[in-house]
Amino acid sequence: TYQRFFQKYLQLGGMSGTISESRAELFTVYGLKIAKVPLRKPSLRINLPSQIYPDQQTLWKVVAEKVKAMSESGRPVLIGTDSVADSESLSKELNAHGLRHEVLNARQDQREATIIAQAGQPKQITVSTNIAGRGTDIELGKGVAELGGIHIINCQHNVSRRIDRQLLGRCARQGNAGSTETLISLDTRLITHTFPTWIKRFVAKTGLSKPQSLVMLIIRLPQWLEESRHRNQRLEMMKRDAQLVQQTSIQD
Repeated sequence: TYQRFFQKYLQLGGMSGTISESRAELFTVYGLKIAKVPLRKPSLRINLPSQIYPDQQTLWKVVAEKVKAMSESGRPVLIGTDSVADSESLSKELNAHGLRHEVLNARQDQREATIIAQAGQPKQITVSTNIAGRGTDIELGKGVAELGGIHIINCQHNVSRRIDRQLLGRCARQGNAGSTETLISLDTRLITHTFPTWIKRFVAKTGLSKPQSLVMLIIRLPQWLEESRHRNQRLEMMKRDAQLVQQTSIQD
């Protein structure tokens, strides 16, 4: 397993901007503690309230309207989607609203660097999957910082909160301005598998934006359950690995 492989190093450490959710597992498995490094410059990122919509079709229409308003103000917008199929569905909606944009997913790997280089230019609209462009500083075009920087719309509902934060971290880097918001549809896989039908009917009437505590519960609880399940799977695999090594040593 990866766990036993990494334990063979005499020294083990690393750096990540999204590691805090895994602090318990890092200490349990590797005996590693987390030390927080202060930001070089104060963060100017503005996180807007999250919202949940009845279905994906409604979500894409809302996203297109928000993107249009942001683009008209001169700000670049980056939208994160769960999959190639979702990115292409949103692309169709943006085309229907007459919004020129770039799609960054597995089908544009040869143009990825060019698309990322343009993502911070005024009025630029970029649709991305959750893998493309991660860990990249997007340079702001002339006058973009004064307008508020890049606006990130997170339409992903990943099994890990860390992946969400990797997307949101594409804006307001190095002390620049920027803003984010999370917009999720009720028919995402994690929500569908986690909550009973009556909650879905309640939210499906008009969508949900208040109270934020309930919105965040619906968004975060499925992720927390999936993270816990995956963590337990990794720990169980590590135990079985250790048992196999012990049994093999006895037989030898």
